[in-house]
Amino acid sequence: MEEQPADYDDADTYATPYPRSPPPARTPEEDARGWASPPTANGWGAPPPQQGWANAATPQRPTNGWAAPPPKAESGWGPPPTGNGWGAETPPATPQAQDDDDDPYPTVRRAASTSSDDDDEFEADLDEFLRDGGDRGYKHLLDVARGATHRLPCPLRCHAYATLRVPRCVSCSAKPFVGGTFTERLRKLAAHAQSKADGSEQAHRAHRKLLRWLKRRYASILGDVPEPPSEAVLVETPTEDASEGEEGALVVAAPSASDSWPDDVPLQCEPEIQGQPWALLALMAGATRDAVQAKLEDVNADDPFASLVDIKLSLGRRPRLKLRERVVECTNAPLTSQEDIRAACAPLSFDGMQRAALPNELHRISRVAMADGTVTALVLRVGRTVRGASHRVADLIAAGKSILFLGAPGAGKSTALRDAASFCGVCRETRQPTGECWVVDASMELGGDGAEAHPSLHPAERYPAAGKSLHTAMVEVLCNVTPAAMICDELRDNEAAKAAAAVGNHGVQLIATAHAETLAELVNNKAMAPVLGDFEECTLSDREAMRRSGAQRWGNFSKVRNQRIGEATFDAVVELRPPSCREGAWRVVLDVNGAIDAIVEKQPYGGELRFYDEDHVLQREEWRPA
Repeated sequence: MEEQPADYDDADTYATPYPRSPPPARTPEEDARGWASPPTANGWGAPPPQQGWANAATPQRPTNGWAAPPPKAESGWGPPPTGNGWGAETPPATPQAQDDDDDPYPTVRRAASTSSDDDDEFEADLDEFLRDGGDRGYKHLLDVARGATHRLPCPLRCHAYATLRVPRCVSCSAKPFVGGTFTERLRKLAAHAQSKADGSEQAHRAHRKLLRWLKRRYASILGDVPEPPSEAVLVETPTEDASEGEEGALVVAAPSASDSWPDDVPLQCEPEIQGQPWALLALMAGATRDAVQAKLEDVNADDPFASLVDIKLSLGRRPRLKLRERVVECTNAPLTSQEDIRAACAPLSFDGMQRAALPNELHRISRVAMADGTVTALVLRVGRTVRGASHRVADLIAAGKSILFLGAPGAGKSTALRDAASFCGVCRETRQPTGECWVVDASMELGGDGAEAHPSLHPAERYPAAGKSLHTAMVEVLCNVTPAAMICDELRDNEAAKAAAAVGNHGVQLIATAHAETLAELVNNKAMAPVLGDFEECTLSDREAMRRSGAQRWGNFSKVRNQRIGEATFDAVVELRPPSCREGAWRVVLDVNGAIDAIVEKQPYGGELRFYDEDHVLQREEWRPA
């Protein structure tokens, strides 16, 4: 029999599931009066009777499940070790205590030898160690390990979430997995088990069992990891261990567009554009209107207004047309005069943001004015209804997820938000959370300027908020109409971000937009911190700062870092025009909290690309930075 050492160092943590041995008896110390009580025979002194400890001569199992310590010998702690390596057996407990015990810490041996004779015994030990049904302390794992006063038989051998290790019984010499978030460390451990799962040797079978157990226990984190291969399709030559030294990529299953997709929403969608800029052309003088229309016909005779984004009228200049591909000037149009601008502004009512809208139209007019009120330029923005503009995130909207659309001006945020409002209104009528979808229209751009909302928002309700700040209107909707979902455009300032965070904390689905091309740009905007979980500065130790920055001992590194202190308001962030990605694809970030943490640590973050093929069928693929 192998003799068990009397004490364990940190490297042997969880080598056995038994608690650490109590410290040896101490020399009696004087109390405040100068008296000292000599120790009793067991070296502990007389225990308080109310704690349930029995007499040392007849140890009994108390109500807390622990028996009295064995009597002290000349060695200071119990009789000398016998053949079993643990000394004489403890006298049996009472029948009631024996029933309550039920072996809470099963014995797990060290890794067996590599001989085939020990394979069956090793497999039995590993099954005992990683079993699911009726597990004895394994199901809580990391949740209980934090703050535990004794060593737990945790398969991952974690230390307060900071370190994950391969169980000793798996017979693996992989280094601990440290650094990053718990999700990152867990995926590193899964990558290690995945890299060692191909093969027929004893260690390969153990890693397959470990990977299956991890997938069952942490299905929400490792749900995209494929099942390990079965015995019939194993490769005899094992793959190289990619996770040694905390490296290696986790192989995940390619996502399918049909996964978690609503059954009543087809994957094929061809957007339908509705709306023409005739109402904007009516604001111009006759000669200017004719020249603009002629120029658009020269660009595209089949559909002159297909690529038109906006029209700019500047005092003393000819009209300029912004198309999707370029900007052109109407050379045949007359110069814009003060009378032309005054006539165009006459039927409009501008708000504090210098914006105006037309009744029952989605177009927007913005003006550039001097300090004395003189208008020097007008920007006529074409507004359209595009049915199917938000089809790529229909699964998230139907599931009640909060979504934030990001993009530069003119990227299509408001167009996608308008279609998302209509689809969200339909979903909230039949799907949880059921209720009404309200559109907070502070700029009057989503539903038009007028008592009646534009038909494109149906069945969502519109809350006109002209003349009010966005955060004030959001709070009014939240308190007065009890919404199940809320749609708002352009989170511009810190007050609006705080109101959006309050809406998310009340369990209301929130779909909004913000000006930023990527999530990294939004994180750098301090005004948007409330919807990102807020941040605080923390000071790291020298070793941790060097580890995170990858610097040498005397290299350049910063010890002051920002860290996220709360949960992000949005469940998904959609980048409409992400750089360095497939043209026309949206990048959807589903793990927003993990992406924010990666950006704060100056690390790349991944996402999911969603795009249409030639047949207008939605496709999804995992995207990882190079």
